Amino acid sequence: MKKKKKILFVVLFLSFLIILYGYIYNNYSNNGILNNVEKGKKYEVKLVQEIPIELFIKPEWIPLKSDAEIKEEVILELYESTIVLNVTKSNKLFFEFKIKQDMNYNGGEFVDTAILHEDNNATVISPVLTLTNKNNKLIDVGYGFGNSGFGFGIEPENYKDIEEGFYVDYEYVYLHSYVKK
Repeated sequence: MKKKKKILFVVLFLSFLIILYGYIYNNYSNNGILNNVEKGKKYEVKLVQEIPIELFIKPEWIPLKSDAEIKEEVILELYESTIVLNVTKSNKLFFEFKIKQDMNYNGGEFVDTAILHEDNNATVISPVLTLTNKNNKLIDVGYGFGNSGFGFGIEPENYKDIEEGFYVDYEYVYLHSYVKK
């Protein structure tokens, strides 16, 4: 009988820990707070302004001669958000920019590629993305965007234009403020 009580106690204690972990994750973790802000749960969110950004991609972040990947290179910190670059190479170079938000429990500001509305909806507007090299020559790319980020691919015939680095002009990221209800 004592063995069954110990097992029951262990099961109840583990269940309590799992529930506690879920509560803490959903309410206090960075992802939990962002999810609650995006869904309008527990937070009021407001669009503050559109912010055009210009990024310079350094030559050492461009793996032209190898199949090396660039992972998690921080290229811009903006309000309580960080824009991180990942570069992969296959038949062309792919540049992915991910926006990572550093959310605070009571509120703050962050940037995103979507406009978050007070009614819990989001609007994603097709961005204007312009790439130029150091000589101000336009670089032709195919691009896309997604949840909290954007990216593009550069074909091998354009590699010569980016050897010395290049500029990425992106209109717009959106600055939001949020506050705990």
